[in-house]
Amino acid sequence: MIDNLERFSGTKVEIVIRPVEEATNHPSFAPIRTARGRLKKYANPDLIHTEKSAWLTVLKEKYK
Repeated sequence: MIDNLERFSGTKVEIVIRPVEEATNHPSFAPIRTARGRLKKYANPDLIHTEKSAWLTVLKEKYK
């Protein structure tokens, strides 16, 4: 479980995803069993339909 995420509410954050073999060899990472569903409580069901085109939308807005 990822604790204390509330402190990042309203701020820009960076999420880093690493392959399991890389993460387990790094001393600051505990073994990862699975991330499936851990962030589900932060999902916004009203925005799920925009996921496939989100990256393109952001690029269009940034480079108008």
